[in-house]
Amino acid sequence: DGIIRAAGGGAAQRQLLSAFAELAGSGELSEWHHMALAEAYGLTMRDFEDGRTPVLPDLVQRFTGVVNAERFEKFRPATLDLIEEPAISMMLRFERLLADELQGMFDRETSKHVTLRPKLTTFDISALPDGGPGTALVMAEANAWLMGMLGRHRRPGMRTNLVVEEGWAMSSGPGVIGDPKVG
Repeated sequence: DGIIRAAGGGAAQRQLLSAFAELAGSGELSEWHHMALAEAYGLTMRDFEDGRTPVLPDLVQRFTGVVNAERFEKFRPATLDLIEEPAISMMLRFERLLADELQGMFDRETSKHVTLRPKLTTFDISALPDGGPGTALVMAEANAWLMGMLGRHRRPGMRTNLVVEEGWAMSSGPGVIGDPKVG
Protein backbone atom coordinates (compact mmCIF):
# COMPACT_ATOMS: atom_id res chain seq x y z
CA ASP A 1 0.00 0.00 0.00
CA GLY A 2 1.32 3.44 -0.94
CA ILE A 3 0.74 4.79 2.57
CA ILE A 4 3.62 2.68 3.90
CA ARG A 5 6.00 4.16 1.34
CA ALA A 6 4.61 7.70 1.58
CA ALA A 7 5.46 8.06 5.26
CA GLY A 8 8.46 5.77 5.72
CA GLY A 9 9.93 5.61 2.23
CA GLY A 10 11.65 2.61 0.75
CA ALA A 11 13.24 1.75 4.10
CA ALA A 12 9.80 1.12 5.62
CA GLN A 13 8.81 -1.08 2.71
CA ARG A 14 12.07 -3.06 2.84
CA GLN A 15 11.68 -3.50 6.60
CA LEU A 16 8.17 -4.91 6.09
CA LEU A 17 9.41 -7.20 3.31
CA SER A 18 12.22 -8.44 5.58
CA ALA A 19 9.65 -9.23 8.28
CA PHE A 20 7.52 -11.08 5.71
CA ALA A 21 10.56 -13.09 4.55
CA GLU A 22 11.50 -14.02 8.12
CA LEU A 23 7.94 -15.12 8.90
CA ALA A 24 7.72 -17.12 5.67
CA GLY A 25 11.07 -18.83 6.14
CA SER A 26 13.01 -20.34 8.95
CA GLY A 27 13.97 -17.33 10.99
CA GLU A 28 16.40 -14.46 10.68
CA LEU A 29 17.88 -13.36 7.40
CA SER A 30 21.60 -13.25 6.69
CA GLU A 31 23.45 -10.24 5.26
CA TRP A 32 23.24 -11.93 1.86
CA HIS A 33 19.47 -12.33 2.16
CA HIS A 34 19.13 -8.63 2.98
CA MET A 35 21.38 -7.74 0.04
CA ALA A 36 19.33 -9.91 -2.34
CA LEU A 37 16.09 -8.39 -1.04
CA ALA A 38 17.43 -4.83 -1.35
CA GLU A 39 18.53 -5.46 -4.93
CA ALA A 40 15.26 -7.16 -5.96
CA TYR A 41 13.34 -4.33 -4.30
CA GLY A 42 15.40 -1.73 -6.18
CA LEU A 43 14.85 -3.53 -9.50
CA THR A 44 11.12 -3.71 -8.81
CA MET A 45 10.79 -0.04 -7.91
CA ARG A 46 12.78 1.02 -11.00
CA ASP A 47 10.59 -1.11 -13.25
CA PHE A 48 7.39 0.46 -11.85
CA GLU A 49 8.46 4.11 -11.44
CA ASP A 50 5.82 5.51 -13.75
CA GLY A 51 3.07 2.90 -13.55
CA ARG A 52 0.97 0.93 -11.13
CA THR A 53 1.96 0.10 -7.59
CA PRO A 54 4.17 -3.02 -7.59
CA VAL A 55 3.00 -6.02 -5.58
CA LEU A 56 4.71 -9.14 -4.21
CA PRO A 57 4.52 -11.19 -7.45
CA ASP A 58 6.42 -8.34 -9.13
CA LEU A 59 9.12 -8.59 -6.48
CA VAL A 60 9.29 -12.39 -6.79
CA GLN A 61 10.04 -12.08 -10.51
CA ARG A 62 13.00 -9.75 -9.82
CA PHE A 63 14.94 -12.19 -7.60
CA THR A 64 16.12 -14.13 -10.66
CA GLY A 65 17.82 -10.97 -11.95
CA VAL A 66 19.66 -10.15 -8.73
CA VAL A 67 22.88 -11.95 -9.66
CA ASN A 68 23.01 -10.06 -12.98
CA ALA A 69 22.42 -6.67 -11.39
CA GLU A 70 24.79 -3.83 -12.18
CA ARG A 71 25.86 -3.73 -8.54
CA PHE A 72 27.49 -7.16 -8.86
CA GLU A 73 29.18 -6.74 -12.27
CA LYS A 74 32.72 -6.67 -10.86
CA PHE A 75 32.31 -9.60 -8.50
CA ARG A 76 34.04 -12.91 -9.14
CA PRO A 77 31.91 -15.95 -10.03
CA ALA A 78 32.43 -17.47 -6.56
CA THR A 79 31.01 -14.32 -4.96
CA LEU A 80 28.07 -14.33 -7.35
CA ASP A 81 27.28 -17.85 -6.12
CA LEU A 82 27.08 -16.40 -2.60
CA ILE A 83 24.35 -13.94 -3.65
CA GLU A 84 22.48 -16.31 -5.96
CA GLU A 85 21.58 -18.82 -3.26
CA PRO A 86 19.99 -16.26 -0.89
CA ALA A 87 18.19 -14.64 -3.85
CA ILE A 88 16.63 -17.99 -4.74
CA SER A 89 15.85 -18.61 -1.07
CA MET A 90 14.05 -15.26 -0.85
CA MET A 91 12.14 -15.96 -4.05
CA LEU A 92 10.96 -19.30 -2.64
CA ARG A 93 9.94 -17.72 0.68
CA PHE A 94 7.78 -15.13 -1.07
CA GLU A 95 6.33 -17.71 -3.48
CA ARG A 96 5.27 -19.74 -0.44
CA LEU A 97 3.50 -16.66 0.94
CA LEU A 98 1.54 -16.29 -2.26
CA ALA A 99 0.41 -19.92 -2.38
CA ASP A 100 -1.97 -22.17 -0.51
CA GLU A 101 -4.13 -20.66 2.24
CA LEU A 102 -2.59 -17.17 1.88
CA GLN A 103 -3.34 -16.96 -1.84
CA GLY A 104 -5.10 -13.70 -2.63
CA MET A 105 -3.99 -11.86 0.53
CA PHE A 106 -0.72 -10.31 -0.60
CA ASP A 107 -0.63 -10.75 -4.37
CA ARG A 108 -2.34 -7.59 -5.62
CA GLU A 109 -2.99 -3.97 -4.77
CA THR A 110 -5.35 -2.98 -1.98
CA SER A 111 -8.87 -3.53 -3.25
CA LYS A 112 -10.57 -0.36 -4.47
CA HIS A 113 -13.60 -0.94 -2.23
CA VAL A 114 -11.39 -1.03 0.88
CA THR A 115 -11.23 2.40 2.48
CA LEU A 116 -8.37 2.93 4.89
CA ARG A 117 -9.02 6.04 6.94
CA PRO A 118 -6.84 7.85 9.47
CA LYS A 119 -9.60 8.13 12.10
CA LEU A 120 -10.76 4.52 12.32
CA THR A 121 -9.63 1.43 10.50
CA THR A 122 -10.18 -2.15 11.59
CA PHE A 123 -8.35 -5.26 10.48
CA ASP A 124 -10.52 -8.34 10.99
CA ILE A 125 -8.27 -11.38 11.16
CA SER A 126 -10.93 -13.86 12.29
CA ALA A 127 -11.02 -15.67 8.92
CA LEU A 128 -7.27 -16.29 8.77
CA PRO A 129 -5.95 -19.84 9.18
CA ASP A 130 -5.15 -20.80 12.78
CA GLY A 131 -1.70 -22.18 11.93
CA GLY A 132 1.08 -20.63 9.93
CA PRO A 133 2.25 -17.06 9.51
CA GLY A 134 -0.99 -15.47 8.16
CA THR A 135 -1.97 -13.64 11.34
CA ALA A 136 1.56 -12.39 12.04
CA LEU A 137 1.90 -11.19 8.43
CA VAL A 138 -1.34 -9.21 8.57
CA MET A 139 -0.33 -7.78 11.95
CA ALA A 140 3.07 -6.70 10.54
CA GLU A 141 1.41 -5.11 7.54
CA ALA A 142 -1.21 -3.38 9.69
CA ASN A 143 1.53 -2.01 11.93
CA ALA A 144 3.51 -0.68 8.95
CA TRP A 145 0.32 0.88 7.55
CA LEU A 146 -0.48 2.46 10.95
CA MET A 147 3.02 3.95 11.18
CA GLY A 148 2.54 5.32 7.66
CA MET A 149 -0.80 6.86 8.58
CA LEU A 150 0.60 8.40 11.74
CA GLY A 151 3.52 9.87 9.84
CA ARG A 152 1.25 11.22 7.14
CA HIS A 153 -1.55 12.65 9.30
CA ARG A 154 0.27 13.44 12.53
CA ARG A 155 -0.71 16.74 14.08
CA PRO A 156 0.31 18.21 17.45
CA GLY A 157 -2.13 17.00 20.09
CA MET A 158 -3.52 14.23 17.89
CA ARG A 159 -4.40 11.19 20.00
CA THR A 160 -3.95 7.68 18.72
CA ASN A 161 -5.51 4.57 20.17
CA LEU A 162 -4.53 1.10 19.08
CA VAL A 163 -6.82 -1.72 20.15
CA VAL A 164 -5.69 -5.27 19.51
CA GLU A 165 -8.50 -7.66 20.38
CA GLU A 166 -6.41 -10.80 19.95
CA GLY A 167 -3.17 -9.37 21.36
CA TRP A 168 -1.75 -12.82 22.09
CA ALA A 169 -1.39 -13.31 18.33
CA MET A 170 1.02 -10.38 18.11
CA SER A 171 3.29 -11.60 20.87
CA SER A 172 3.24 -15.35 20.27
CA GLY A 173 5.23 -15.36 17.02
CA PRO A 174 4.61 -17.16 13.74
CA GLY A 175 5.47 -20.63 14.97
CA VAL A 176 2.76 -20.74 17.62
CA ILE A 177 0.00 -18.56 16.25
CA GLY A 178 -3.30 -20.25 16.82
CA ASP A 179 -1.81 -22.61 19.40
CA PRO A 180 -4.45 -22.92 22.15
CA LYS A 181 -1.70 -23.51 24.74
CA VAL A 182 -0.44 -19.94 24.27
CA GLY A 183 -2.32 -17.52 26.43
